[in-house]
Amino acid sequence: SHLFGRSGHDAEHLADGLDTTVLGGMFCAGEMGPIGGRHFLHGFTASALLFGVEDAD
Repeated sequence: SHLFGRSGHDAEHLADGLDTTVLGGMFCAGEMGPIGGRHFLHGFTASALLFGVEDAD
């Protein structure tokens, strides 16, 4: 998708904010989520799942 005139726009900002170059993702038709106690199918959304390792210090 080229919503911002180039591919990778959102992923680039996420990678910069997390100070990493390792990202994975997929395109979907939307996501399901609640608004005011009712669930809806939302289109044109972005979701991120972050994994990390807890410091041993």
